[in-house]
Amino acid sequence: MTVTSVKNKTNYRADIDGLRAIAVISVILYHFDVSGFNGGFVGVDIFFVISGYLITKGIVSAFTKDKFSFSDFYLRRTRRLIPALLVVIFLTFIFSFYLLGPADFASFSGSVVYSLAGISNFYFWMQSGYFDSFSNIKPLLHTWSLSVELQFYLLWPIIVIGIVKYLKGVYRFISVLIFIICFSCVSFYYLNVDSSGAFYLPWFRMHEFVIGAIVVFCDGVRIRRHMSSFLYILGLALVLIPIFFYDIKNISFPGYFALIPCVGAALLIFSGEGSIFRIFTANKVASHIGEISYSLYLVHWPLYVLWSYVLVAKPSIMWIVLMCCATIIASYLLYYCVERKFRFQTNKSLSGPAFTMVCMAFIVFLTLPAATSWANKGWEWRLPKEVQNINNLSSEVAKDYTWQLQSALVKRDSFDSSHSKQRVLVIGDSQSADVINMMNESGAINKFDVIARTVDYQCATPYVNEKESGEFFNKINKRTIADPGRIPKCLKQIAAATDPKLLATADRIYVAMFYENNLDSYVQKGIEFIKDNSKAEIYVFGRKNLSKSSIDIVNAFGRLYGVDKYAHGFVDKDALIINANLGNIKGVKFIDLLSFVCPDEFTCRVLTRDNKPIFYDYVHLTKYGAKSIGNALFVNLKDI
Repeated sequence: MTVTSVKNKTNYRADIDGLRAIAVISVILYHFDVSGFNGGFVGVDIFFVISGYLITKGIVSAFTKDKFSFSDFYLRRTRRLIPALLVVIFLTFIFSFYLLGPADFASFSGSVVYSLAGISNFYFWMQSGYFDSFSNIKPLLHTWSLSVELQFYLLWPIIVIGIVKYLKGVYRFISVLIFIICFSCVSFYYLNVDSSGAFYLPWFRMHEFVIGAIVVFCDGVRIRRHMSSFLYILGLALVLIPIFFYDIKNISFPGYFALIPCVGAALLIFSGEGSIFRIFTANKVASHIGEISYSLYLVHWPLYVLWSYVLVAKPSIMWIVLMCCATIIASYLLYYCVERKFRFQTNKSLSGPAFTMVCMAFIVFLTLPAATSWANKGWEWRLPKEVQNINNLSSEVAKDYTWQLQSALVKRDSFDSSHSKQRVLVIGDSQSADVINMMNESGAINKFDVIARTVDYQCATPYVNEKESGEFFNKINKRTIADPGRIPKCLKQIAAATDPKLLATADRIYVAMFYENNLDSYVQKGIEFIKDNSKAEIYVFGRKNLSKSSIDIVNAFGRLYGVDKYAHGFVDKDALIINANLGNIKGVKFIDLLSFVCPDEFTCRVLTRDNKPIFYDYVHLTKYGAKSIGNALFVNLKDI
């Protein structure tokens, strides 16, 4: 018996495959950073709607015919999703073994374990967000959506069967609509509590699947052809406009903004069969792309991440074109060699129990080495001996070192009037702690009377006035939007840092924070306030970070000789923009710390002269780094 094509089935709809094509193309072009597709991430939401519709339709159809079986349902889902996923994870693990440095490989190995367990969304939620600058070193980041889908499958069949069994007619529609409204409201609320959780956690995404499901309970509704065409065009507009006009820098997502493409996808599904415009999604090219969309989705992201990892720099247009071609070729291989072979049951296929056992065995086969690598720091033994020595630094010891001196200086209430040393007030987060450590390691701290005031990273600015604080912390600063519990602490810390008595008695004020470029105007206003309320000389220390730690850069390069030139590819573009803006503040002295790390356009120093790491993570100095930069900054610059 030959494999049955989905196109041979009477209920096949080419327009839905065409909608899949729109979704997968938008996601790929967004991930590949192609200009004009800034909102392509909504493709995942479109996938959720399609999945919700098809799964619900299948359950309702089987149950009304008295043919529904939970075991059959989950076996079909396993055949559909798991074989191709396992192959991609396996191949990505092999390539990552040879390409990724220990820290990145360890993190990747953790994502493998969680992905194989179907809960990678929780893993990435516990890490940083989907849209942050470090998402491009997570080869399995895209599996979060598959995990959410698998979690949807666990409960939704039970809910659908309950609705079909106990509710009739319009009551089914109403019950599903209430479900959508309730879960949407919870999701919108939680976006202001934990934006990362609202993005990754399944219960804040369920309503998107159910928006697709509600179309199933509208199947009995008949509308005229011209109305179908109107709804189709409206749905297409609601899908395409977000793809081309959304920008994650300017919106809070998912929230209300996710509803627009979801409603658009639902309208396209609802009206697609009766619209004269369905050719946009029902044509052969679109439906074919939709047919292989799962393989395209699985392949594109790990290929892009690992390729970019080798290139170091942001891929050029030529590289993007090559990546797209490689994605197409790899997806065809995956689709025809794996996905199609396992997707449909034939008389030559393994039985359900046997197939499940083989999948479980392969999952265990992949989990064991991944867990071992994760537990053993990414298998540092893969590296040359000289590189392994760089990895001996304890990150816990380094973190304790960062805060040790600043924590002591924060406890001081006032300057000592018994001597004539210059009085220095240091304001900021862990970046000001680095400045204090540079002062200490260089010996410069002995020339000053120093007090520190910590303003946490989440606060994002050294000062914000009372009138603007509510809007800033609740609507603009994403760090406190994600964690509103920080706001009272931020207000308290800012008040302590800008205490009139300290501002009036300080001779110098050093401000150093991990500034965010979209908050530049608030940072500048904060510095202006400090300048206007103190006669002290104001020194603003710019950002100094690369996009990776010294250890990760050395590990990725694989040797010590020439690593400074290699490291220049990791210059943080945001840091350059922020430093340029801060350097324009009048009446203050700007200290460009990044110029000490990257003294010219060809090199960035990630190791000291005796081959000790300067940064223990991508932004904080080791004891060796504090001494190296501190000596250059505080000893050689007489003015400071």
